[in-house]
Amino acid sequence: MGFWKGNLPQVLRVVPYSAAQLYSYECYKSFFADKETGELSVYRRLAAGACAGMTATILTHPLDTLRLRIAVDPKCKTLLGAVAILAKEGGLPAFYRGLGASMAGIAPYMALELSTYDILPQNMPSFARGFTAALIATVSCYPLDTVRRRIQLEAARSIPWGVAAGAIVREEGVGGLYRGFLPNAVKNLPNKGIKLTVFSEAKAAYAKGQDELQKLQNSVQAVSHALEPAKLERVAGGMAAGAPSCVASATSPLAS
Repeated sequence: MGFWKGNLPQVLRVVPYSAAQLYSYECYKSFFADKETGELSVYRRLAAGACAGMTATILTHPLDTLRLRIAVDPKCKTLLGAVAILAKEGGLPAFYRGLGASMAGIAPYMALELSTYDILPQNMPSFARGFTAALIATVSCYPLDTVRRRIQLEAARSIPWGVAAGAIVREEGVGGLYRGFLPNAVKNLPNKGIKLTVFSEAKAAYAKGQDELQKLQNSVQAVSHALEPAKLERVAGGMAAGAPSCVASATSPLAS
């Protein structure tokens, strides 16, 4: 079970994080799109990806802090235990320790990953596009993630980003900034490929469903409009047929 240590907080973090990230990316793309043409330049896609990454990070950073703490701290055996230790160390700010470094790392990472996925040739398999986009983003931004983890693991204190980065370089050299890169890539690159593929297919299925629903609504409206004249004719015919009997009743001697 040691291989799955910290898996529950990871799952609790990844699900809302991915949902917030991908949904907000679509929202930011709509916001940054040209109001007249609806087109997005590369720079605007990068901005949308950066904003989406920062939005998701702000919402889920405490869960990431808990996940990392449980994975590396022997004293943290359960999720509630980790919550109690962090609360004792610094209250609410302890759960957001390293947020600045996380934002500095996630903004360029998600800008590269999401915009690259959109820009790569659409005839590439979706998984290959996601894998390639994640590889480019990971190679470019991994040192920022290393610094973020270093800050999050500092107990009872928060250190500046520059101090943490300098300490890593002094202790391990520049290569220390890429410590753990290979296992991280082996785990995350297929994960990102699958995530972006599923999201892309889900979007396509939703769009197709919306189109089919619109067609159905249009068909119902067309049938309704086609039947409306016939209905009016029947109503008019019924009124005309009932009119003589009404007149006859009114002029009948029995009526008086």
